[in-house]
Amino acid sequence: MTRSDCNGNFAFQPSGDAVALVAAVPDRRGEATRICWGSGFLVFACITALATSASAQVAKFEALPVDPNIDSRVETYKKGISRFATAQDVSSFPASQQDAIGRYFTLYLPAKITQPKALSEINELMDHASDTVKRSIRSNSPAAGKLLGWMFTGMKKVATGNYQPTARVIAINYIANMAKPSPNRGGLPRPYPIVLAEMKAIYMDANNPDSVRAAALHGLDHYVRFTPASASKDEDKAVLTTAMYELLSSEPPA
Repeated sequence: MTRSDCNGNFAFQPSGDAVALVAAVPDRRGEATRICWGSGFLVFACITALATSASAQVAKFEALPVDPNIDSRVETYKKGISRFATAQDVSSFPASQQDAIGRYFTLYLPAKITQPKALSEINELMDHASDTVKRSIRSNSPAAGKLLGWMFTGMKKVATGNYQPTARVIAINYIANMAKPSPNRGGLPRPYPIVLAEMKAIYMDANNPDSVRAAALHGLDHYVRFTPASASKDEDKAVLTTAMYELLSSEPPA
């Protein structure tokens, strides 16, 4: 299924054991966002803000305050987080250090990706955070649960808030890819059940920018495709199918 016009394209394309969604969806507030996803965590192609006219009112988005103490010591924090992620005994980390790591994920990362001038730093920060959480899960570290919870808390704040669509798409994509390893060797990771609820809520909110809703729709598609049929509810599949057809049959944004 595809929907396209001369200004924007939206296509679901099979690619191996994953599906790539390529969207260039101008939203109704006058900004266009191009997003490219593959089977990996995130391939962020480009994001361009376009004005509908010189006199058009520009949508105002919030930006969370960045903690300068963490911002000036990011590399030190990263090293400490990497050690914590694979620790088999988290009690060796003082409560104050664990609190600091928690603030990095729940406050610093969300704040950083909402900064319009920090786009060049976002990919590196998110790649490190995502890889660290995955490594912690694979190593069966007792820190994994804490890291996953902190990361989800921080990303949900951005995904559902009034922040630049760029940041929201990044946060939504992270949540959509939250998955637990397969119990079978060589099996595919299975999305956590919470992914479905979060993606549905964002997509069903018609007040969200089109680029944000497209990201949530892709998250729904990813959830259904990577969740075994025996664990998927028919009503969830119906919601996804209906949402896709509504999007494909609607008029492309002007």
